[in-house]
Amino acid sequence: AEAKTQVVPSVKIVDIDIPCYIVPIKAIWAAHLFDKLIASESLFGADIKRLWNVENVYYRSTKPITEKCPARILWYVSVDKNSSRSKAIVACSYLDDVITGLPKELFSRYKHYGIYEWSDIYKLCCEDIHNLVRALKFSQTQLFEKPVSYSTVTQIIGVKNTFASPVLISKEKYTAIYKL
Repeated sequence: AEAKTQVVPSVKIVDIDIPCYIVPIKAIWAAHLFDKLIASESLFGADIKRLWNVENVYYRSTKPITEKCPARILWYVSVDKNSSRSKAIVACSYLDDVITGLPKELFSRYKHYGIYEWSDIYKLCCEDIHNLVRALKFSQTQLFEKPVSYSTVTQIIGVKNTFASPVLISKEKYTAIYKL
């Protein structure tokens, strides 16, 4: 028999004065970290042990923005021809910590979180272990059944953006996107 998932309404306090970011993520990483709907589009699915973590880590380069925490994240899945959920915001999370450090130190500290392997971190630091990388520790991810499209997002934030790196938005724009 097929298991049914129950959708539980989520409550967000909208008037919290913390930063809000739109953070880009590739579909493959979203599938493994939090998006079971993207994972279901793949033959191999996702690592269930990591997909259901309450906390996780997403690695990124240190430029161009310095995220502050606590904060809220809207996850924007970049273009991927193999995913129906690309070019859209698919989930939100709380940003609990932002750690910038050397690749080996961060990987050693957070290897039980996230999905990146050492080879992914090594590519991220441009194969120079002296280049700093950033780890975004996030939690309480809420998956959106209906993604918010790129055109809708750019209309709400008022500018066209490629979302190549995190974008700081106002709490009002966060709330407008979240309500959709």
